[in-house]
Amino acid sequence: MIPVLSQPLAAAGFYVALSMLGLLILQARVIVMRRSKLIGIGDGNDRTLALRIRVHANYAENVPFVLVGLVSMAALGLPVLLVHLCGLLLLAGRTAHAIGLAGSAGKSSGRVVGMMLTNFALIFTALAILVKVLLP
Repeated sequence: MIPVLSQPLAAAGFYVALSMLGLLILQARVIVMRRSKLIGIGDGNDRTLALRIRVHANYAENVPFVLVGLVSMAALGLPVLLVHLCGLLLLAGRTAHAIGLAGSAGKSSGRVVGMMLTNFALIFTALAILVKVLLP
């Protein structure tokens, strides 16, 4: 069987790798726009660049916590299915949020759904770890 499907640590590593690629994509979007607008620092009062910077930063602010949780879950021997559930919630949430925020700085369903899914990933990961360490 493929390790990512059967081994919790391999599953966690899978989501770490995909999240790293997601971060690089969002970073590239900022870099490309900075170069095209010749803006080296800050956003140069460019609303689109400011939005891209915020999308990248929001991703970087939220993703690491769930990733640490996924690796912790794997290290504690929690089921691979639970690692996948939380990892998929994270990826879906961050993707929806990035798409929603990239389209508009205002309210958007992508942002709302994205934050809800990300928060579910945070909550489920935290609860799974707490249950495992407090009720062995």
